[in-house]
Amino acid sequence: MLTLALLTAAHAADVVWIGEPPDDQRAAVLAASGGQEVALVDLRAMATDQTDADDDALDQLAEAVEAVRSYETQLDGELVIMRDLQPAIDAITLLRNDTDRSALFSALAYQGFAVERYFGDSLATSDDAAPYRTTLNGVAVERPWMDAVALEPEREVTAYDIAEAPQRIAYAGARALVNEVLPASIRPPGDDGVLFVDGRETRPGATGDVKLPPGRHLVHLERAGRVLGRWDLRVDAGEQRTLELPLDDATWATFVEGIPTATTVPEPVQPVLEAAGGEVWFARPGARSPEVWSASGTTLSSVDVAMPKAGGSSDDGGDGPRLHVAVLGGWTGSHDFYYQAPGADPTFGTVNATTIGATAGTDLHLGPLRLGLGIDALMPLGAGHTAKTGDNELRLRPVPHAVVGLGPATVAVGYVFPYHPAVGARGAIPLPGPFELRYLGWFGIPTKPDGYQLRPLGMVAGGVGVRL
Repeated sequence: MLTLALLTAAHAADVVWIGEPPDDQRAAVLAASGGQEVALVDLRAMATDQTDADDDALDQLAEAVEAVRSYETQLDGELVIMRDLQPAIDAITLLRNDTDRSALFSALAYQGFAVERYFGDSLATSDDAAPYRTTLNGVAVERPWMDAVALEPEREVTAYDIAEAPQRIAYAGARALVNEVLPASIRPPGDDGVLFVDGRETRPGATGDVKLPPGRHLVHLERAGRVLGRWDLRVDAGEQRTLELPLDDATWATFVEGIPTATTVPEPVQPVLEAAGGEVWFARPGARSPEVWSASGTTLSSVDVAMPKAGGSSDDGGDGPRLHVAVLGGWTGSHDFYYQAPGADPTFGTVNATTIGATAGTDLHLGPLRLGLGIDALMPLGAGHTAKTGDNELRLRPVPHAVVGLGPATVAVGYVFPYHPAVGARGAIPLPGPFELRYLGWFGIPTKPDGYQLRPLGMVAGGVGVRL
C-alpha cells in the first residue's frame, strides 16, 4: 500500500481547463493527473494569494508583543523589545482588514516606545539607533512611530499601547511631524482590480494615484477575491511610485493563449507553477479526447491521456484480449482460523489476517460487455492463518475465477482453495502509462466437507499493477 501511495503522489498535478469539458474528458484527465481541478484565476494567484502563513505571521506578532512586555521594567530591557519585535513586524506582508492593521499598529507603537525611552535625545547621534530612526524635515524620528502613523494617521495612542505618559507625548509630536510633511504617491497597476492599502480598500484620486504618509505600507491588489499582487513598500515624503504586478496581464494572456504551440514557460510564470506544486496540467476539450499539456519548471510539453472505451477500459489497444498483473496487499477474515486451532484465544487477531499476494488475468471487451479469466494468489500471514485439510495446512490460497460485467460494474465467481466457492467484485483505476490500481473482494460461501461445517470467508485486497 505504501507503493500505491508513492506512485499516486509522484504523478499528482493540478489541472486547469481552458474551456468547459464534458464529464468523461474531465474524469479521464483528473484520473491521469492525480491532482485537482483549479480555476485559471486561482492558479494565477497561487504565488501571491493569502495563505495560512499570513495568519501565522499575525499570531506570532501578537505572541511576540506579549512576550517582550516583561522586559519593560528591566534595566536596558528596551533593547530586547526593539530587537525581538523586529522579525515579527517584518514578517507581516499582508493586511486584510482593520483588525490586522490595528495589530501591526500596536506592535509598532510599542517598539517605538522602547526606542524613544532608551535613546531619548541621543536618537539622532547614536550609531546603535541607526536601524530605528529616520529623518523628516531635518528632525530625527523613531522609525517604528513613523510607520505606525503611516498606517493610522489620525489614531492617538492609548495607555495600553504605551504605558508611560512621556512617551505618549513624544508620540504625539512624531505623529504631527509625519502628517505635516509632503505625502508620497503610489499609482496602481492599471484600472482592473481592487486596491487595498494597509488593509483598507482604496481608490485612486483625480490624479490617478493614492496619497500616503511617508513610511512603510502594505499594499495588495485583488481580483475575484484573489490577491494577484502584494507590495511591501517604504516610501519617502514626496516620492512617487508606480506599482507593477509580478505577473502582468499581457504575459499571462500570452502564455495561456500560446500553450498549444509553446515549449517553454516564461520566467514570470514559473513562480506560479512552483507555488502550485511544481507541475500543472492545462487541458482543452476536444471532439473525442482532450488536448493536454504539462507545464513544469521552464518546460511545456504535451501529455497523452487515453479516454475510456465503451466498456470502461482506458486501454486503446482495440477490443482484443488484454493481460494484467498486479501485486496486492489486504485482509482475510474467517472464524475457521479459530475453530481449526484448538486452544486458540478468541481474539480479533485470531480470526483476521494481514494478507499479501498477486493477481493475473485476461480481459476481453465486447462493446459494453466485459469477460475475463484469471487467478488470484492470496497468502494470509500469521502462524494460525492457514486452511487445514486432513493432515495438511494450506497457507497460499489460489482463487481461479471468471469475470463478467457491463461497463465499470464487474462481478466474479471463483473458488478459494481448498474448500470455498466464492463470489466477488473487482476493478481497476488507470494510472499514467501502463500502470493501474487493482482492487478486489471475495466472499467465500461456507460448505460442509467431510461433515465439518465451515464458516464464511472474506478477502479484500488492492495494489499496483500493469496492463500488458
